[in-house]
Parts: sequence; C-alpha cells; structure tokens
Amino acid sequence: MPNIAALNADPSIRRPGTGMLFCVTPEGHAVLRVHATADPDKRSEEWRTEKRKQFLSDAFFRQEIDLDHYALTGSLVFPEYDESIHVIPHEAIPREMTMYCSIDPHPRTPTAVLWLGVDQWEDMYVYREMWPSNFYAQTKTPRDGDDETKFNYKDYCGAIAWYEGNRIDWQNPNTPDCYGLYAMNGGEKIVERYMDQAGKGFIATKDEDSQQSIADTFAQFGIECADPVKRHRAGYDAVHEALEPRHHNQFGQWPRLHFSSNVHELRLEMRRHRYKGRKAGSLQDEELWQRGVKARRHMIDNLRYLLTAEPRYISSMTSRRAN
Repeated sequence: MPNIAALNADPSIRRPGTGMLFCVTPEGHAVLRVHATADPDKRSEEWRTEKRKQFLSDAFFRQEIDLDHYALTGSLVFPEYDESIHVIPHEAIPREMTMYCSIDPHPRTPTAVLWLGVDQWEDMYVYREMWPSNFYAQTKTPRDGDDETKFNYKDYCGAIAWYEGNRIDWQNPNTPDCYGLYAMNGGEKIVERYMDQAGKGFIATKDEDSQQSIADTFAQFGIECADPVKRHRAGYDAVHEALEPRHHNQFGQWPRLHFSSNVHELRLEMRRHRYKGRKAGSLQDEELWQRGVKARRHMIDNLRYLLTAEPRYISSMTSRRAN
C-alpha cells in the first residue's frame, strides 16, 4: 500500500470523507482506506496523545493508527527491552523452577541453545545459553571465510547434559554404532525441549551417502526435541507481551520475563535486532515483511520458540538449577 504522502499527492484518488481515501488499482480492485480520523471522536491531538501511550514506540503507533506500512523500517524489534528492568543478577534467579530448553541448529555455524525456567508465580527466567562461537557476544557478525569453532553433534549433546547437571551414557563408544542415553544425575529436569524444524532438513554428517538429519543425530545421542511454533508474528507478540513491565510493590517495574546477567549473546541480540529496511529501488507499494532481519538472531529465535510454547510452572516437574 502506498504511504500517506503518496496518497495525499495523487489527484486521481477520491476522498469520500474525512479520513477516507478511495481508489481503484490497475487490476481493477477497489480499495477504501479508512484512517482513525474518519471517526470525529479521534481527530483531536488529545486523543492521539492518549492513544500513543498504548504503543511501544512511535513506529508502532504510526503503523497501526496512521496505516504507515513502512513505519517499522529499520526500527528496533523490541524497543521496550531495557536492561535496567529486564536483566537481573544471575544469583537472583530462583534455584527451583520448571525448566525448558530450545535448540537452533546450523550446519555451518555453531548451534545455539537456550534454557528458560518458570517459577511458582509464573515469572519466566532465561537462565543459561550456549553458543560456542568465536564471535560470542561480539558485535561483529560472522562471514563466510571467517574462522569459526568446530564441534560435532555428539559433543553438543554431551555439553547440554553437562550444563544441566546430568550426563549421557554412551553405548558402543568409538564405533559407527555409537548412541547415547540421557541419564539423570541429580540435575535439571527439562520438561520439554524444542528444535527448529530446519534441524530435520540439515544433513548432520559429512558422509555424502548419509541422509541423517541434525534432529535425528541429536536424538541418537540422547537429546530428543519437539517441533516449536515457528510463526514469526506469534513469536514476536509473545516476546513483547512477556517484556511488558508490571508494577511490583517491592521491585517497582517488574516484567514477567527476566534475563540472567550471564546470557550475554541474547542480550546483545535484543539490543540490536531491527526490522528490515526497504531495498533501494523497490516499489513504493511493495509488501515489506514485518519481521526482524535474519542476521544474528539465533538466541532470539530460541526465545520465540520457548515463549510460543506457553511454558508454565508444573509443581511436580520442578528441579534445582544446576549452575
């Protein structure tokens, strides 16, 4: 849809009334654009000022109220993220929670893993992350040709169990038939573990004759995962909702979602993640996906998967945080 300035400048567009524009597309489709000012009660600056308070930023306000399709271009995806509110010392995270995990696998870059816990008041805590990259928590984005860490998926599975205070019992070690059994060792009980469905499409081995996926390889080595909800809009909405501050008598501004001071990579991504910008030379009415740019959002993807799964506190499935 053309932006506001273009609509107002086009003499061929008819205006049936205040706040309304009518036109016919080259394909013959009739389009009626209705702005908030079509309602007489919504034309005052006082109304706009009060309505603006309901939105995260001016960009979201312009997109929803002024119907400016490109309002979010280049703006932060999570402008409400505030480290003074959302980040807490790692030691302040509850020791006992119901725990969840998400894995974002990649065949060429290190796999990203994120853990989240829910306490008895239904507050959520991102308490651990793993992304063994040479660029961990750095502003530089890895490019083709950059040196990167190399881990096999057996090592990933062993590391995940170790972080959780448990172990993998290896069967037929050092043979092609090796597999692993996840064994509790007094550590964390992970209620559900999710993996990006792309893990079912990526081939995990360098053997060209093998068709085993990353997901199947993780399962072979003891880490079994369910499919997450991958709808970007639903994921972003879930994060926005969880970030919204609430008043707490003791802590003041207290959101439902909290970040450990130790999750440096996710915090970096939250501070930098922006909506896509328009490409040079693109058509004015070209549809623009309202989702963040793809670069460096491994942990945010994991966070989306965890929150869209609607994690909850389960009294019978609580365990103590391993570290």
